[in-house]
Amino acid sequence: MKNIHFPQDSKLLTQAIQTIKYAEFFMYHLRVLLNSELAQGQSKIKKVFDASKIAAFIDALPYQLSTDQKTSIQEILGDLKSEKTMMRLLQGDVGSGKTIVALISALATIDAGYQVAFLAPTELLATQHTLNIKKQLAQSPIKVEFLASSLPTKVKNELLERLENHDIDLIIGTHAIFQEHINFKKLGLVITDEQHRFGVLQRHALISKGEHVDVLSMSATPIPRTLANALFSELDISSIMTMPSNRGKIITHLIQENSLMGIMDDLIDEMQAKHQVYVICPAITQGQLNTRNVETVYENLVKVYGKQFKIDMLHGQMDASIKEQTMQDFVAGHIDMLISTTVIEVGIDVANATRLVVYDADRFGLSQLHQLRGRIGRSHLESICYLLTKTKDSDTLKRLSLLEKYDSGFEIAYHDLITRGPGDIIGVKQSGLPSFSFGNVVDDQQLLLQAKEDAKAFLGGDLNENQKTYLEKLKKSTSADQTFID
Repeated sequence: MKNIHFPQDSKLLTQAIQTIKYAEFFMYHLRVLLNSELAQGQSKIKKVFDASKIAAFIDALPYQLSTDQKTSIQEILGDLKSEKTMMRLLQGDVGSGKTIVALISALATIDAGYQVAFLAPTELLATQHTLNIKKQLAQSPIKVEFLASSLPTKVKNELLERLENHDIDLIIGTHAIFQEHINFKKLGLVITDEQHRFGVLQRHALISKGEHVDVLSMSATPIPRTLANALFSELDISSIMTMPSNRGKIITHLIQENSLMGIMDDLIDEMQAKHQVYVICPAITQGQLNTRNVETVYENLVKVYGKQFKIDMLHGQMDASIKEQTMQDFVAGHIDMLISTTVIEVGIDVANATRLVVYDADRFGLSQLHQLRGRIGRSHLESICYLLTKTKDSDTLKRLSLLEKYDSGFEIAYHDLITRGPGDIIGVKQSGLPSFSFGNVVDDQQLLLQAKEDAKAFLGGDLNENQKTYLEKLKKSTSADQTFID
């Protein structure tokens, strides 16, 4: 510390800064490893499943899986068959086909005689996953159910009893699945969609509901593989870099005007062609953020275009049943234009949606805008994303213009890391990436990777009693929201 505060020369200062960065990275990896299934050295019984059934399901799909999807499936199935507990991150761009990979993983686990919990960050997304998966498994005896806190008590109690009796193979839900009174007969796999939305302790609460449960975490906020390897001590990583071949192009336009005036003709043409439009606002009501809001935009558009088109709105403060019905109506094509907050940001899949408008785009991170953009372009139809902003700030405009230049979520996430920092990749502290006081995950990747390897070696070595006692204290004190220098 002396050389940090009173260095004799710049060389000693640089060395001191590197030392404290290394210490911070080392403590981070130590804590992560201590709380992972892998660090505890847990082995498991191999999951034995019929590979020919999995191959038959894949062959029956109405589309071809990409090479990256096939590789990811083989990696995951290899983990399931191994004697080591799986802790794997499946990362891929928006719309790259992660969900079908997760479903195939679930089918293998169920065929091996286990239950699967599929965790989504929102009830809206959990509902859509349930509808889609039930449709895909309509001819299968596999029992799929949905669980959320909004369900009537009687329905929930029936589901809980069926879970305990292994009368449900795949349960899809939200945070409700974490609750202490929910028990499984034979939980074998936990799948988390958008893994950064769930805390470490939440995921561990679910894993503890079974013995040596395999874990597959999915993320549509991809980061470069080298950085992912350096950051995630406890995870093996599978990446889907390619998009399905049947996807149309998404064109992005940055417009320095916070109004629909210049683009309304195009939106009308699309709706007349029976295609659908999203309009995204940062706020729900007037005055919340001094930005465009859902309620006012909805009222104004209905006044002018309400007789010609079916316009509706969606936001997080609406009753769950109304949200679900509105989204189902949009999926079914009964709504032409949906005015919404970012509640539709993750996973909502409507192939007929071809236009997305984002008001006050400067209020969002690049990766969050890319997530929103991923709501369109989910079929062969060409789609357009309009980013509206009234800002004159040159740095902000330069940042937003990257979305016109790049289609790849990996490229965009990397630039967001550089410009906004890891703690704000997709919004305020929602990236799931650690916050360091001294180190920088982009600039100090080699040091981060070295600290990871050293932490693994330290835990795998012969520890004296003092070290063991310290590690036990460290493990008990670990929380998800702390810095890594004590």
